[in-house]
Formats: sequence, structure tokens, C-alpha cells
Amino acid sequence: MSTCNISLQLKRLEINNCNGLRSLFPVFQHLTSLEVLHVRDCKELELSAAGFQIFQDYTSLRFLLLQNIPKCRRLPEWLQHLTKLRSLFLIDMPNLTSLPNKMRCLTSLEYLQIDENPQLEERCRKDIGADWHKTAHIPNIW
Repeated sequence: MSTCNISLQLKRLEINNCNGLRSLFPVFQHLTSLEVLHVRDCKELELSAAGFQIFQDYTSLRFLLLQNIPKCRRLPEWLQHLTKLRSLFLIDMPNLTSLPNKMRCLTSLEYLQIDENPQLEERCRKDIGADWHKTAHIPNIW
């Protein structure tokens, strides 16, 4: 019996309109060089699903866009392991109501855009929002 060892050097991945997709784990187990990830319009995706411990190895990810993922109620704890993440875009995430405490671990984060998320926008409002202390270290917030 032989063993297949796959290592892909993919740098950019876009996942769009995958309504049956429930977890990213099968996609990511071999993509440790990924720098840019866009996930859009995935109605069944659960970001906090088991299997995301794998993201501890994704230190190369620099850009993450999450858009229209209605089952996402909170950002997962694995986000804290993306220590080189520079840009995070959270767009049209209607059930996302707060940010994780570990957002402060993202010390390389330079850009955060929150759009079409009224509750989250209010919570991240400069100086007065309930989540402001989690994002105050980010120089550019929209």
C-alpha cells in the first residue's frame, strides 16, 4: 500500500455559490501556502465547525474575505492563528453580531471592513462600541 503525500502551492482561492458546502476542512488540508481566500455566498457553511484546528498551520494567509455566509453567528477561534493576516473583510453576514476576544491577537491586521452588518458595525464603532477594544489596534477600519 502506498501513501500519497500532497502539497499544493496554491496562493489564491475563491469559493463562490457553494450552497451545499458545510465545512472548509476538506478543501484546506493541503493548502498551507494560501495567501488570499475569498468565500462568498455559501448558505450552509458553518465556519466554527470541527476540523478548523488545521488553520493553526496557515500562517501565510494575508487576505480573508467572508461574504454572505448566513449561518455564521460568530467568527471562529481559529482566526487567532492567522497571525500574518493583513486584511479582513466581513460583508453581508446578517447573523454575525460580535467579534471574538482573540481579535487582539491579529497584530498584523491593517484593514478591517465591516459592511452590511448593522449590529456588528454598531458594536465596532470607534471609542463607544462594545467590541471597539477588540479592534482598536487596527489602523484602517471601514
